[in-house]
Amino acid sequence: MKMLCVIVPIFNTATYLRECLDSLANQSYQNICFVLINDGSTDSSEQIAREYCVRDSRFVLISQPNSGIASARNAGMQYAHTLFASNKGGGYIGFVDSDDVVSKHYFRNLIFALESHNASIAKSCDIRIFDGTQYDPKQFEIIQRPSRGTKITINTKNLDRRIEVWRSVFAYEIIKSLKFEHIKVIDDLVFSICAHTLAQHIVLVKRARYFYRQHQHSTMKTGYTDPYILLKAFEAIYTFFIQHNITSIGLPTHMLYTQAKGFAQDNKEFLRFRQRIERLQIPQALQDTIITNLLESTNAHDFIKRTMPLKEYVKNNFRIRFSKKQNIIKLFGMTLYEGKKL
Repeated sequence: MKMLCVIVPIFNTATYLRECLDSLANQSYQNICFVLINDGSTDSSEQIAREYCVRDSRFVLISQPNSGIASARNAGMQYAHTLFASNKGGGYIGFVDSDDVVSKHYFRNLIFALESHNASIAKSCDIRIFDGTQYDPKQFEIIQRPSRGTKITINTKNLDRRIEVWRSVFAYEIIKSLKFEHIKVIDDLVFSICAHTLAQHIVLVKRARYFYRQHQHSTMKTGYTDPYILLKAFEAIYTFFIQHNITSIGLPTHMLYTQAKGFAQDNKEFLRFRQRIERLQIPQALQDTIITNLLESTNAHDFIKRTMPLKEYVKNNFRIRFSKKQNIIKLFGMTLYEGKKL
């Protein structure tokens, strides 16, 4: 049984931390350790983490000044490098957010599916989002039998799906060259896209339940404000692909389309955006329709018109919708009728 190292970044989650750490301590996978990274918490999170380290040798605590979740996860990765340095058989790395909970057989079932397919990455498809203040704790007691899961091949269409690291187990060998980029909110986007590309296949598992706690400070609610966030992610991904010669699968250029749409009302920002893509000097062989049209367009509206997916084009230009609240009829982009139901 290979060692599993679970990385848990912690920042001011004292209210929920015991529930998270109890669920980890109760894991049925035997050869396991938990690396808790206290990222400068100002509440009692560090004291709680120390309690678990004292009473359970599988828990290790690393404390650092507040530097963000990417830095905390990288500190956990550094610990894993040391842990696996002398282990010729390798091991596994998992991630859990400190305000969440995992079911008893969560990691056992992910690793079972991963090993059944001789794969390098397993992802849970069994995510339960629950209210952080009003819930029944008995739901965490679910017992699930292991299953082989479904192995899928990575391509440009699914490259960025299920990218959250907290739903994943990785073979150490496949991610040992990776680190988390300091891109707020979507730091695991770059990490997972690069990992998926290196692995070429991932296994999707339906019987490994992860409980995602939703509260006012959850990532789902905080969102992001950086207008260039997807461009920064693409730049990091492209650089990694070039450095590791893994461009054969293609580039996740749909991120650029989404980013460009954000500049539809600001042509100066669009031109700055285009200039940054030009500076990447992407070889002709790697330029798909999105990149080609982006480099040829003089404004965002022109680019969007050239590149818009058929499904989106049809929705915007040919639409008949009847609902309880609203009726809409569009044809060739013109709204022929729009009315609200009483």
